[in-house]
Amino acid sequence: MNEKNTKLIKLTLVSLLTIIIFIFLFSKINFFEIIESFEHINLFMLILAVLISFFNNLVLNSSMWRQILKCLGCDISFKEAFFIRAASYSFKISLPMKSGEFIKSLYLKKQKNFSLKKGTASVLFDIIITICILLSFMLVYPIILKINSSNIFLIITIGLIFSFIIFFCLKATQNFILLVIQKINFKFYTIIKELCAFEKIISKKQSYFVLYVFIIRLITFINYYILSRALNLDIPFSKIILFFPVIIIISLLPITISGFGVREGLITIFFSEFASYQSLLSFGILISFVEYILPALAGLFFVKPFLSKLL
Repeated sequence: MNEKNTKLIKLTLVSLLTIIIFIFLFSKINFFEIIESFEHINLFMLILAVLISFFNNLVLNSSMWRQILKCLGCDISFKEAFFIRAASYSFKISLPMKSGEFIKSLYLKKQKNFSLKKGTASVLFDIIITICILLSFMLVYPIILKINSSNIFLIITIGLIFSFIIFFCLKATQNFILLVIQKINFKFYTIIKELCAFEKIISKKQSYFVLYVFIIRLITFINYYILSRALNLDIPFSKIILFFPVIIIISLLPITISGFGVREGLITIFFSEFASYQSLLSFGILISFVEYILPALAGLFFVKPFLSKLL
C-alpha cells in the first residue's frame, strides 16, 4: 500500500470517528434543544468573543511567529506573516496535532529560500512553548485543589512560574538527549540539531516568547469564559483556567479532525456540575465555531494566493 492510500485511509477513519462521536453526543438530547440554546445567546458577548478570537489567533500569533523567525534569521513583514498565518489556518484545523502549521515552512522555503528545517523549527518552538504552558496549568490544579482556593491571581501566578520551570527543564533534558544522539548517530544528530535551531535564540528572548504565548493562552481562556457567559452559563473563570488545558491537550491527539467531538465531549464531562448536558454541549460547539471554524473560514480568502505562491 503506497503512502497516498495510507494517508487517505487515515483521513477517512478520522473523519468517520468525528462523525460517530458527534452522533453519540447528540443521541442523548433532542437536536432542537441545542438550537434553542443559541436562540437566547447574548449577541454582544458573542461578537466580542469573535473579535477577540480573530485578534488572538491571527494578529497576536502572526506577530509572535514573525519575531521568532527574525531571531532565526528570516525577517518578514507583519503583513506577510499575517497572510501566511491566515492561509495556513485552514490546513491547521483539517490536520491532526497542528501538523497543518508546518505548511508555513514550505512557503518560506519557496518564497524566501529559508531553510526548511529552520522554518519547521520556528513552528516547533511555538508548539513546545504552548504545551509547556498547558502542562503548567495541569500541575497547578492539584495544588489549588489541596489548598481549596479559587483565587485567579494565584492560579495565573503559579501557572506562569511553572511555565518557565517546565520550559527550561525541557531545554536541559533536550540538551542531554542531543548529547546522547550525537554519540550514537552523528548524521541523525545533525538533522535533529537543525530542527532545534530555536536553541540559538538567547535565553532572555526565549523567556520573552514564553511570556508572550502565556498571554495568548490566557486570552484564549478569557474568551472561553466570555462564550460561557454568552450562553448564560455560570462557570467560574478559575475552573476554565484549570480544566481547559487538559481538554486542549487531549484534543490534540490525532483521534478526530482538529479535536472536534472530543473537545465537546470532554467539556460536558469536566463542567457537568455547573450546567446541563444540553447547555455544555452548546458551549463546546460554540467554542469550536468561534475559536477554530471562523478563523479557518476567514483564512480561505488567502488560500488561493497562498497556494499559487507555494506551488
